Amino acid sequence: MSSYLLATDQGSVLEPLTTIICVLLNLEFIGYLTIQTTAIWLIGEVYELRWLDWAAKATQGGLEDLASVLGHPIVMTAAATVGAFCVAWFIARGFQAKAARQVAVMLAVAVLGPVLLADPLAPVYGPMMQGRDVGVSVAAGLSGDSAPNPLGVMADLQAGMADLLRLQVQIHNFGHSVDRNESCRMVWSSAVLAGDADAVKEGMRTCGDSAAFASAQNPTMGQVGTGLLLLFFAVGQLLFAGYTSYNVLRAGLDGLFYVAKAIVGVTVGGYIYGAPQTGLIKDGLGFLTAILKVASVLIFSALYLRIQTNMARNAEGQVIAVLFMATLIQFVAIVQMWRLREGLNRGADWFSDRFASAIQGGGAVAGSGGGRALGMGPESAAIPGLGFLAALTALNTLNASPALGWLWAGTPNPLNPLSRKKKTIDTINAQRFPWQLQEAKMQHLSRMGAIEEARERAANDGGFDTALGVASAYERLLDLEVSNELRIGMLEVSGATRAAARAARIAASVESRSNKRNMMGYDPVQRAIASALAIDGHAEYADPTALAARAVVSARFAEASSRVSDPAKVNEAQAAYFLANPDRKRKDWEKLNDETRWEIGRRAAQAHSLAAYNYYLEPSDINLRMLQQTTNRLSTLDHLDIGTEGKDPWDE
Repeated sequence: MSSYLLATDQGSVLEPLTTIICVLLNLEFIGYLTIQTTAIWLIGEVYELRWLDWAAKATQGGLEDLASVLGHPIVMTAAATVGAFCVAWFIARGFQAKAARQVAVMLAVAVLGPVLLADPLAPVYGPMMQGRDVGVSVAAGLSGDSAPNPLGVMADLQAGMADLLRLQVQIHNFGHSVDRNESCRMVWSSAVLAGDADAVKEGMRTCGDSAAFASAQNPTMGQVGTGLLLLFFAVGQLLFAGYTSYNVLRAGLDGLFYVAKAIVGVTVGGYIYGAPQTGLIKDGLGFLTAILKVASVLIFSALYLRIQTNMARNAEGQVIAVLFMATLIQFVAIVQMWRLREGLNRGADWFSDRFASAIQGGGAVAGSGGGRALGMGPESAAIPGLGFLAALTALNTLNASPALGWLWAGTPNPLNPLSRKKKTIDTINAQRFPWQLQEAKMQHLSRMGAIEEARERAANDGGFDTALGVASAYERLLDLEVSNELRIGMLEVSGATRAAARAARIAASVESRSNKRNMMGYDPVQRAIASALAIDGHAEYADPTALAARAVVSARFAEASSRVSDPAKVNEAQAAYFLANPDRKRKDWEKLNDETRWEIGRRAAQAHSLAAYNYYLEPSDINLRMLQQTTNRLSTLDHLDIGTEGKDPWDE
């Protein structure tokens, strides 16, 4: 196979496309030739089990040393003493049948032990070879060979795979197999062995296969596509050969491993009741399962390879289609072989459990519905898929380990997606934490200060037990620009009930909606007017007492926002006249000096504040009319026409 080559036109400087196609064809050829050769080599080397002889010779010294140490009379006597104690304990407890079974098991171990200790490797190489021969022979028999020779069958398998590769090379080179013509077959073989590509092309011309000669002389992109399909087939072949070889290799090494464990079992563990004896049983059945795995894998793969080779040979021009389907079947075969291996493992576990239970005189005997034998582990261990879940759990535990985080450049849970970005975000947050903590402390102190000021304001107006106290505290929170979502909570923390706090907020909201925000008006006065008008207009939407308290608060604010005039400069007569007759718009209003106008506004706001407070204390009709009168006076004074009547009392 190392002599195989592609005979094509190499192209030239004047034929760049042909040169490119030739390069692609040779790259594909090298790829699938290397992959297929590796697969064929694996089949031969691993299936013949020659490597097992090497592994046995490499471990022979270690196994003999182990057998000599554990086979010392002192060690075996000590183990037998422990086993005898178990027998005595069973007799003392009245379990004569269990004691008899224990004695029988100890005698069997004492008889089998020297056989294994004499030559530890004797049970390995021979039974494994027998398993190989049985597997190959069964596969050959199923394929129609009535008297198969195991080594000859292995050689036939390799030869068939080599012929299949020869067929692929010819299809890639010429578009069809030239072996159908005996003359062309001989010419191609001799020219390939000579390593002469020109001789291959000339041979196709002389043997009469003009189509093959034309294909070699004129490579096309179609051949490149064929090469891609052959690469796909080669990868599938290598995966199949690799997976089956892995199973055979693992089964052989498992056999060595179980023999090493069996040495411990026949010298020490087999004499001790419970888990040690169960371990010896599991080792023995594990070794038998390893032999069965070798046989089953060889039966499966040898039969499949024979069928595949025969399908390709009898393709009758449909070789590519057959190879493509064979590749898909190979992937299915890998899954089926995995299920076969898992089934054998579960069967060995089940049989070990039943056998150990029978020796122990109870446990999970068939049909008893009991638990598993001593040393077999939890029952869920035999459930398929839990091994994968256990691996995921272990991976998750490793991922959560601080040690892995430190090793991974200080990245917590480094196997998680976006773990590095999360680390960056956490680092930035850690750097910002002192400032955030300081900001939180300042916000807390600001809120506590606002609460203290609200309490002081409420205390000046009767405390939180009164509507006026709550309204005053709410107004103070508004002055401090406390956000709306915090006001109710801060009032409750300060000492107000939730109902009173909500009533104060509703009254303030009604006032805000009633205020039309006249750009020409004075805002504190407009608020006082709006809160007073809300008493009659919105009593059904809010608590009347809260509305009255709100009117007092707004009226006080309007009074406090009015200018304080110099008494010496105030014309008392004019002030008294216009306070008594605010609706009489006289043209001489504009002749008033500023001090008189300001005094009129201050007295009007003061009278309104007093009327609002009287109504809050006693919401009678008389007090309501007085409040309405002062409200009308404020409204009239604050809506003077600057163009015809002059400035109002709150203008500068």
